[in-house]
Amino acid sequence: MYYLLHKLPGLVLWLLLLSTYTFAQNHTKTDSLKRKLHDVSDNKEKLLVYNTLAREYSNQLDSTQTLLYANLALNLAKQTNNPQAALKAHSQIGWLLLFTGYYAKAKARAHHMLTIVQKHPHFKNHSNVYNLLGAIEEHQGNYNPALEAYKQALQIAQQIKDTKGIGVYCGNIGNVYESLGNIQQALHYHQKALNFAQASGNQKGMSANYNNLALTFQTLGDYPQALAYYQKSLRIKEKLKHLPGIAKTLHNIGILYENQLNYTEAIAYFHRSLKVDQQLNDRRGVAQSYSAIGGIYDKQQQYDTALVYYQKSLKLSTQIGDKSTIAHSKLLLGNLMITQKKYTQAFNYLRQALELYQKLGEQPLIAEVFLHLAKALHHQQKYSQALAQANKGVTLARQTKQPQLLKAGAEIRAKIHKTMGNYQGAYQDYHLFKQMTDSLLNIGNAQKIAHLKTKYAYEKKQDSLHWAHAQEKSLFVELTNHRRTVQNSTYALLVLLLLLLLVVIRFYRSKQKNNQQLNALNQALNTAHEHLKKQTRARLQEAQARANAETKNLQNEINYRNQQVTTHTLHMLQKNQTLKQLRTLINEMRQQKNFSKAKKMCQKLVNLIDQGLNMDKDWESFHQVFDQLHPDFYQKLKYQYPSLTKNDLQVCALLRLNLNTKDISDLMGIAPDSVKMQRYRLRKKLEIASDQDLNEFMIMFDPTITVTHAA
Repeated sequence: MYYLLHKLPGLVLWLLLLSTYTFAQNHTKTDSLKRKLHDVSDNKEKLLVYNTLAREYSNQLDSTQTLLYANLALNLAKQTNNPQAALKAHSQIGWLLLFTGYYAKAKARAHHMLTIVQKHPHFKNHSNVYNLLGAIEEHQGNYNPALEAYKQALQIAQQIKDTKGIGVYCGNIGNVYESLGNIQQALHYHQKALNFAQASGNQKGMSANYNNLALTFQTLGDYPQALAYYQKSLRIKEKLKHLPGIAKTLHNIGILYENQLNYTEAIAYFHRSLKVDQQLNDRRGVAQSYSAIGGIYDKQQQYDTALVYYQKSLKLSTQIGDKSTIAHSKLLLGNLMITQKKYTQAFNYLRQALELYQKLGEQPLIAEVFLHLAKALHHQQKYSQALAQANKGVTLARQTKQPQLLKAGAEIRAKIHKTMGNYQGAYQDYHLFKQMTDSLLNIGNAQKIAHLKTKYAYEKKQDSLHWAHAQEKSLFVELTNHRRTVQNSTYALLVLLLLLLLVVIRFYRSKQKNNQQLNALNQALNTAHEHLKKQTRARLQEAQARANAETKNLQNEINYRNQQVTTHTLHMLQKNQTLKQLRTLINEMRQQKNFSKAKKMCQKLVNLIDQGLNMDKDWESFHQVFDQLHPDFYQKLKYQYPSLTKNDLQVCALLRLNLNTKDISDLMGIAPDSVKMQRYRLRKKLEIASDQDLNEFMIMFDPTITVTHAA
């Protein structure tokens, strides 16, 4: 399992690739398309239905039906000279060949598609051809050609402004960079792909890119961050009710927990994934879930249960013709048989796995199978055959640059040499084993440092090479010291973690209880506050209503008093006019010599005098009404200015009513010049400047003094 464990991130990426082409939830769409096919007579529309059916059956991984409808589309496209429809059909067949492990045929199909594109340069969107080529190369471990193909697809998508395609191809490029160990570039492209998916509102694309970011952080060893991204991806898929995607994400989370040796959570997620795959009738997904569950039981040394699940996986993958999964299942079964000391069965399973991997061209896996065959033959005491298999495995491990396999091969070969009595060979292989162990340790430390550095650059986005170099040195020293002291500190750390966990649990419970009490108290306070607000609002409204009523009454009273003052003022004006008429009449009588006319004038004079006598009461009434309207005005003014006479106070009252000189002269029955003289004297008594208006002074006069009334 050496190479498989090392290749685990690649296998997860393969699961993600499969999630793009998963089973339909039901056969409703295919049945509808078949019915439509009988009613279609137009060749162009018939081509569309053929290709759609091929795609739907490809999603269901029904190779027979996919090939049937894709070939029908190809034949009709050839008859009607429709190369674009032919490209779509070739694409369906190419992806199916890839999924079923026929890489050479899939690659040949993709190159044939490129030939069609070259004959028709007006085809603008042929990025999917390069995407297929990239997927084929990536699955075979040819990462540089895969990267080149994906970048070509990205360039075409950018030229035609295919936003969705740009996001997909950036994600694929990120996956390849991750496989190449360039985590910084992988994060860059995954983030770029996520941005495009978010900008276009592509929920499925966002979910896929969250998966890719999760895988990258899983590679970095940042399992909490990886889990957070997986959960984001899962929430989107659950919202979209995308069951195939849900199954794959659950499977990936299971692998994440398996990497952390949390087998309880891992097997729980694998079972959840299995349940969804069974609901979809996704036989490949079911087979992979069986294999994953069997692997957990194998690690827990529950070999009988592991065997059941491995055999279920093998049976299903054989039914659907998935050579890659078949080979993987046989390899797992072979290893399990070695563990159970059933070496003959182990040898048979491993030989079958070897034949399949040789057909698939999976060189690292071929090397791993050679080493497991050597182990089985060694236990059967077939030392020469075991050594031959081990030599093949070690040679192939060197050629494919697989240090893990080379280390395992050296260890197996050293044991075989020792058993055969070849101590010099055993010593050489043991030396190689130690050399590879130290090399892998150094590589692992270097990778940890590089991963931590990349993670820091991604999260902080700071460009400080000096600081990064210092961090790198610091981390290297820290890792070295940790390696030296880990054995002494492990038990103490476990105890501390247990104590910390107990403290955290107690603190959490206490905090939860306090939060509940605070919530209850806040709720009670809010209720009381609302009640108080309602009471205050009601009281304010009631007080406002009373104030408005009182203001209205006062305003009415003021209006009434003003009307009375105005009436009295008019009466006084009329009286003074009468007196003026009286004066004029007397002057005329003096000059009149006719007795008859003089008698009439006398009668008229009597009438005017009677009228004037009635008006004498007006000044008294005026003062009463004025005093009600302006209470204590006379007393306050007299108190502050004692030199004022009764006549002065009368003039002051008329000035407060804002009457002019002519009106005052008429009311008081004196000449306007006399009024002016009185105004002048008032200014001197009141000590008012010449530039200040006397009327305004009287209107604004309201000294804040207390007047004591006589008893």
